[in-house]
Parts: sequence; C-alpha cells; structure tokens
Amino acid sequence: ASKNLDEIHTRVQDFKGPRDLQSLDLFAGSGNFEAQCEKNGLTSAGYDILRDPTNNNLLTKEGFFQALLLVLSLVPGRSTWQLFNPRGGVLIG
Repeated sequence: ASKNLDEIHTRVQDFKGPRDLQSLDLFAGSGNFEAQCEKNGLTSAGYDILRDPTNNNLLTKEGFFQALLLVLSLVPGRSTWQLFNPRGGVLIG
C-alpha cells in the first residue's frame, strides 16, 4: 500500500459510490457473520481470499482496492463490521 499512497488518497477523496453497505465481514471464511447480518435485514458483504483469490487477496493491488471499496461503501456511523483477530476472537465495531 505504501507504494500507492497517492492512488489510495485519490480513490478515497473521489469516492462517489453508494454508502449503503450495513455490514462487512473482512476475512469472512465461512460467511457466518455475513449470513446472520443478511438474515437480520442488513445489506452485507464478505471479503475472503477463499472466495476470490484475485480480488479478495489483501496482498495484491486489486485485492487491497477491493477491500478499500467495501470499507468506503459502509453506511457512515451505523455499520457493523467484523475483522478476524489473529490473537484470538474477532474485533467487532
């Protein structure tokens, strides 16, 4: 990402897409969190390399920008997200 700071800044500043995503599961794995959110009526998305090795690989430029797009699509101030915590459990916001 450090090699693309100008492009990251530009994409964030120029983002005009809808901000209608109510839940986001980064490193979604089985998709349980996403499924539960959808079951409760929330618009939801999941991101995991197992689903899409090209566009959901955070270590590639394509994958990084896909994750950024999803984060930018979250409804400001009232979204639910989950991020896997490698030290145990998950972080939920």
